Amino acid sequence: MPSVLLVDPEPSVIVTLKMILERDGYLVSTATSYSEATALLQNESWDILITELDLEAEALGLRLAREAKSLEYHPAIFVYISYPNVERLRAALALRVDYCGFKPLEVDEIRKVVRLLVARNSASRSSRPQARRQR
Repeated sequence: MPSVLLVDPEPSVIVTLKMILERDGYLVSTATSYSEATALLQNESWDILITELDLEAEALGLRLAREAKSLEYHPAIFVYISYPNVERLRAALALRVDYCGFKPLEVDEIRKVVRLLVARNSASRSSRPQARRQR
């Protein structure tokens, strides 16, 4: 079952997105802070990291994404932005995140993007040596 780490400071967003993703068959763990998410990234492996750009501080979600990109197991990274502007979008794209969305996110968009990222990550992982997996 594909795993998703969902990070957002707003509990209502966490509850809604978790419900949508679990209904589609994903194993979803959540974090509401940068430090909580960092610990989860280090201690388990994930197929996808979905994070708000701004966690406790502006652009802290990008820092989290940067850390995820440096991990051995290479999760796909889906960043979404509440208050988009050109600078914030450029920062996300410069990091080469896999997908950048804007709030409010549409349910169909979330489902489609996650499905595509899981399929792409699955294909690329099958061509690499197996990374650690804890649960």
